[in-house]
Amino acid sequence: METSEPPELKQRSPKASRAFLNGALLVLAVFLAFMYLREPLLIAYFAIVSGAIAAVAFLTRFRQLTKASSAVQAVKHRKLTIFLLILVLSFPFLLFLVARFIEPTIWFLILASVASGVGLSEIILYTYSRTLVRKHE
Repeated sequence: METSEPPELKQRSPKASRAFLNGALLVLAVFLAFMYLREPLLIAYFAIVSGAIAAVAFLTRFRQLTKASSAVQAVKHRKLTIFLLILVLSFPFLLFLVARFIEPTIWFLILASVASGVGLSEIILYTYSRTLVRKHE
């Protein structure tokens, strides 16, 4: 099944080195999370927050990668893309601002979730874009 992706997708797709670096970051974040968060409930929270951050980061990067071709679609998705980008970029800074008010375990859980979520989204985006590039070759 052919998709209507732009032909210049190959130039805009993520690089393999970036995917491998994010994979290493993901493995390190998950390893540290399992070493530090020993309670099953905290590990479940880690998985849920990581998944949510991965979904938001993937949608943001995917929309950035596959820019809309028509002006109507660009205006329609522009606000959502800007909102998701601001959300992903401001989350780590917000975490540092509230660090004195939350306990260290929760702070570490959120920080590790951000690292693993963003790493996971980049790996998924890389494999998805490679699949699309191979379909169009």
